[in-house]
Amino acid sequence: MIRADFAGTLLERLATDGTETDAIIWDLADERHGVHRFADSSFVTRSIDTIKADAVVEAVDAAEHLAFGTDEHFALWSQRVEAFEQFLREHDLLDRLVVLEVPWAVRTTEGKPSPWSMGVRAKDANALYRRYYDLLRRRGHRMVTLRDDQVLADPSHRWGLAPFHYSPDAYREILRQLREEHGLTTLRPAE
Repeated sequence: MIRADFAGTLLERLATDGTETDAIIWDLADERHGVHRFADSSFVTRSIDTIKADAVVEAVDAAEHLAFGTDEHFALWSQRVEAFEQFLREHDLLDRLVVLEVPWAVRTTEGKPSPWSMGVRAKDANALYRRYYDLLRRRGHRMVTLRDDQVLADPSHRWGLAPFHYSPDAYREILRQLREEHGLTTLRPAE
């Protein structure tokens, strides 16, 4: 995943495999750490994986970090949304894109406050995400939308407790909307 991000192969992969794809699911949770901008104006996503891999940390040390939610990040991201849409349109894939608008869980299934993630609490993250989702909605993207009261962080989640690691009910609702509201009837729950 890190190699593909550095190589910037997403569009190439979509152009090659997109015609065999029922849906492109865009989860903005992966945007939460912002991006690194290099001197040559190329970008790479800042992710939990990139900040834990020694070789990657070395590579991004000289890059400028643009934090998610800042005006500069939003402006650059907005420009890239337009370019991404154009690419999807040219490859007849735009109608396959569905955006997950799922807020970070403020509480756990046990009724406790959800933990902060990388120094950000759920309430603040949800406020930062708002304009990103609003832009996508204004641009006419199909959305799977859950309300704050539909998401709880699950301490038993296979990847551990985080405000974006939800209880099974939240995932069932995402799947229901994808199937019933967006016509992706071939999607089935994981075994």
